[in-house]
Amino acid sequence: MWAALSFIAFALALVLSLPILGFLTWTLALPHRSSLAAWPLVWGTFSIVACILAAELVFALRPRITTRALAVAAGGLGLAAGTQLALFEWSVARYGRIDPELVGWTGWAFAVMVALATAGFGVLIAPGRSVAWPAAVALVASVATIAIGASNLGGLTDGPGASTWPLAVALGMDGLYALAIAGISMVALRGGQPIVKRLPAGSDSV
Repeated sequence: MWAALSFIAFALALVLSLPILGFLTWTLALPHRSSLAAWPLVWGTFSIVACILAAELVFALRPRITTRALAVAAGGLGLAAGTQLALFEWSVARYGRIDPELVGWTGWAFAVMVALATAGFGVLIAPGRSVAWPAAVALVASVATIAIGASNLGGLTDGPGASTWPLAVALGMDGLYALAIAGISMVALRGGQPIVKRLPAGSDSV
């Protein structure tokens, strides 16, 4: 139930992030590159909050939000934003514009990273009996992240350029993050202890 609610909330967070991002872009006069980089931050923040609220609703438990869990979430969302920015700069330098048809599967890298960060966070706050679903999502997203990075290795034959290095570094860091989250997920699947505490009677706060 928690996994289903979290998945629905993840999708709704994407939909909700678009008008909010549009509003922020309009009111703050953000350039296109900045709004693209902000997108995974807004989407991911809503997803993380929804993950916490869903856990409280389903388990009547207050997740213990550790520094490690917050670092996993913040690190993944930060890398997603950095990847978006690097991809924008690379595409503009090479093609003069950013277009999904031009960047191919790499255009999905930020979305996969948001999913990975959210799932990794879920692994670290899940009760032991419910860790399997976020761990499974994290493992799938880890494989997808590494595959996207590997699909860009052929571009190295074109030779390094000023716009190529930031994207290469960003995708490389995404891959290292994916390996780390995959490791955390495997440990959790092998019998990690629940990382939760019960809500006091009559309390409904986060």
